[in-house]
Amino acid sequence: MRRRNLWSDPERHPSCPVPRSPPLEPEPALTLASRIPPVQISLVLRGSNFLTALLIWASTIRAAPGDLDATYDGDGIAITSLTPGSDQVLAVALQHDGKLVCAGYATVPPDQFAVARFNLDGSLDTTFSGDGKVITSVTSSNSYGEGVVIQPDGKIIVGGYAHTGTTYDFAVVRYHADGNLDTTFGNGGKVITPIGSGHDQCYGLALQPDGKIVLVGSAMGDAAVVRYLPDGSLDESFGSGGTVRTDFDGGADFAGQVVLQPDGRIVVAGYSRISTTNDYDFMVARLNADGSLDSSFSGDGKVITPVGPTNDFAWAMALQPDGKILVAGKASNGSDDDFAVVRYLTNGVLDAAFEGDGRLTFPVGAGNEWVRDIAVQGDGKILLAGASIIGSTLDVALARRNANGSPDASFYGGVVITPIGSSSDSGYAMEIQCDGKIVLGALTWTGSGYDFAALRYESGWLPPPNISVELPSGEEITSGTGVNFGCVTVGTNAAWTFTARNSGGTNLADLAASVDGPHASDFTVVAPSTTSLAPYATNAWVVTLAPGTPGDRNATLHIGSNDPDEDPFDIALNGTGITALEAWRLRHFGCMTNQGVGADGHDYEPDGVPNLMEFATDGNPRQYGPIPASLAPSGESLLFVYTRNQAAIGELSFIVEWSDTLLPDDWHTDGVSEINLPGDEGPTQRVQVTLPRGTGSARFVRLRVTRP
Repeated sequence: MRRRNLWSDPERHPSCPVPRSPPLEPEPALTLASRIPPVQISLVLRGSNFLTALLIWASTIRAAPGDLDATYDGDGIAITSLTPGSDQVLAVALQHDGKLVCAGYATVPPDQFAVARFNLDGSLDTTFSGDGKVITSVTSSNSYGEGVVIQPDGKIIVGGYAHTGTTYDFAVVRYHADGNLDTTFGNGGKVITPIGSGHDQCYGLALQPDGKIVLVGSAMGDAAVVRYLPDGSLDESFGSGGTVRTDFDGGADFAGQVVLQPDGRIVVAGYSRISTTNDYDFMVARLNADGSLDSSFSGDGKVITPVGPTNDFAWAMALQPDGKILVAGKASNGSDDDFAVVRYLTNGVLDAAFEGDGRLTFPVGAGNEWVRDIAVQGDGKILLAGASIIGSTLDVALARRNANGSPDASFYGGVVITPIGSSSDSGYAMEIQCDGKIVLGALTWTGSGYDFAALRYESGWLPPPNISVELPSGEEITSGTGVNFGCVTVGTNAAWTFTARNSGGTNLADLAASVDGPHASDFTVVAPSTTSLAPYATNAWVVTLAPGTPGDRNATLHIGSNDPDEDPFDIALNGTGITALEAWRLRHFGCMTNQGVGADGHDYEPDGVPNLMEFATDGNPRQYGPIPASLAPSGESLLFVYTRNQAAIGELSFIVEWSDTLLPDDWHTDGVSEINLPGDEGPTQRVQVTLPRGTGSARFVRLRVTRP
């Protein structure tokens, strides 16, 4: 899942964060052409002796690419205030259910991590912390959330930096899906990591498929990368004790964006100060999975690219499906700053198929403007989100370019300007919904501070249907994934519920399921009644394993649909049928085998009752005590009453015998009969055994259990 972030211009002192929009300066007025719907003029005659002329404005307005989506909070823009001060969105991430998570910081004071979650319709999600908003104090001083990712299980990770008394250090926080801190992560849900002796500031993060967390930023003037294990501890196998610092040209280096290649290599982008010119240029580095520089990338793992005549700052990066790397930000044209995009081949060389030399700059308005995020649609078109100074105000700017870098004329000529308030608005982070709509995290000036804003635009592009499948935990799995039902006692069953979701842009239809494989008869599927799903809609498939015999059970579930890429979606089903005795051993001793403390003849307490007898009578092998049984005379007979484990019936033989001498060969079953007493619906069964009383001075009764 993509994550969005930004970081400060180098002109801002790194230890003194300020509102992220630059100061405004008057700019020449810019006239923007807006799309005007067609108007039909009609002349209507009424009556026989007079004429009335009416102008009928009859226009069917259709949403065009670049239009705000009016179904999103009523006008395409959702705004929320977290505090009376400034609240700034710096990153966004989409959950698989379409909810938008916005992360940044709020001025409480001090500045603190801030997260808000919006529903698909743009309303705040009140299942998240009760009101849709969370503010977290990482330290007792200022802290800034700069990036966000969502784990497959729905947990939310926010990375940034926090002031620790004298310096800033990397900081990462993990939340449960409901907004509560995940106290199993780090120290109460928070991790703070110093890298150097000075300021260390994280501006972006990514989540590896194995759950490891990668943070990037700057430390002591170098680009810095840190990798954590899923529990928040540093990954000692990465770099030097979990951290990597890289110098590019002897000057200050700022890494603020990271993407992960499918092969596990890590791509980092930002900007570097060039020692010979003192200007800033785009920089990109690629690391191997162990943190070492990848020498197959530009020879030494590093690339510095000048874009304009002076300062160039890169704040955004995206990886194309073909592996090409897009990096975007701003470039000076000599008088002000323009949108800037650079595309690299997989080996770090500029892509000449992109604008001739791999570099693209273009103005949006007549003043300063910049790109803060970049995304690639499934049709290859490139989206650039940021801001532009229009006249005397700063507005959100969203541009779309074709795959070769040319402007997309269908997208209002290639760019859309959106004023939110009356003063200062800026787009910072972007995601593409499964239905192709574009959601943008932004901040807007209210007159006394900034507020979180989320905007949604029409893209005009409809992705095909796409099936995604989630486990009961909410974790999304890929086709071919295996799920294990674990150990299931023969005669019982275990069920899994798989949630199918349409994560595409058009209806997912023709849903059907089948099971095949060596033990398909042990698995059953209860399919939902709905065979078609709209985008984001879900239904549930219940799969039950009821093993007929002990041993491994294997089959494959096929979920068919009109998904062009995953028809069918396959899930490998695995489980193990076990006996009731094996299940009993596993529960009490942690192993199923007839050995050690779990052996049939072992007496753990000891109380004289071996394990097999404890199982037969539903006893606790770790608790001292006799078996539940009684013996009493009844006329000419003896009544022996005992309790036996219902699960043991069929696996064990229960034999009641009598003896007058206790000699080994003097045990008999003559005259013995038994009945089950009422109340056998539970896990145990009470049995009454009638035996002959005998005429001697004593008669002994025993219960013998054997395992075939």
